[in-house]
Amino acid sequence: MKIINNFDNKKVFSRILQTLSEISLELPIIFPVHPRTKKMAKQYGLDRSLSEGDPVQGLWITEPLGYLQFLNLNMNARCVITDSGGLQEETTVLGIPCVTLRENTERPVTCQAGTNQLIGNEPEKNLSTVKNILKIRTWKGRFLKSGMERQLKELSNSYCLRI
Repeated sequence: MKIINNFDNKKVFSRILQTLSEISLELPIIFPVHPRTKKMAKQYGLDRSLSEGDPVQGLWITEPLGYLQFLNLNMNARCVITDSGGLQEETTVLGIPCVTLRENTERPVTCQAGTNQLIGNEPEKNLSTVKNILKIRTWKGRFLKSGMERQLKELSNSYCLRI
């Protein structure tokens, strides 16, 4: 996550970290931390929450990932929590439910497809939305062509195994 509005305000940033910590009790979260996010966490004194060696239960902090590693991670996710417009599109194509920590999006087609929900950054709303998504066992994106998901997974998995 990297959107300025989410991380230039200590109160909002703290609420996002609180939400991720609460969700991680229900479902493990892998959080590749953007350099700007890490910088702002340090500035606000919240960097202990984002330390790789000092984890919150179920919250795995990593350095940023390469594109194919990140794609592999998203293809195998039960749900993606983001503030990235590009990731909203990718999860829609992959058929992975996406929860967007913003009030609006430049990718409205993702919401129309039913794979993306805009929920702002209120911890209570975020937690209940993610819990509801996790109750759904199968999720289908409307843009996925037959066999495309399988081919993407095979390509991504073979690439990640070589690293």
